[in-house]
Amino acid sequence: MALSVHVVYFTREIGAFIDAMEATARRLCVIVAVRHRGQTPLDLGLWETLHGEPHASGPGVYDLLSILAARGRQVEVRHVDSPVGGGPQPVDDVVASERSRYLVAGGSPGEQLLRDGLVERFGRGDGLIELPRRERIATV
Repeated sequence: MALSVHVVYFTREIGAFIDAMEATARRLCVIVAVRHRGQTPLDLGLWETLHGEPHASGPGVYDLLSILAARGRQVEVRHVDSPVGGGPQPVDDVVASERSRYLVAGGSPGEQLLRDGLVERFGRGDGLIELPRRERIATV
């Protein structure tokens, strides 16, 4: 079995990537991705504040399904609720988990901007942040 979890968003040569997965697997290839556009930050305005430009969304699972269909692959799709978001969490925990989504390095000046932006947008005023539930993910 070959397994890819949230990798396809940044894979430029997706055909070669799929070929390599299939060559490695004896029976089954599984790809996990968000249902729509990949790695989209919760707040696009915060992304623009951090990076000075609009966010360019990567591909999501429906884009992947189009590629697989064009390659003549048989697929099974299962939608799964994402466990991220939906409950209050300490600020430090949320910042640590959101750094990769906003492409901000730990300890960088951008991390403080991210912290401030998350507290402003999603803070509850008690030292906790409550993010909205994320999109569902899919396995293919």
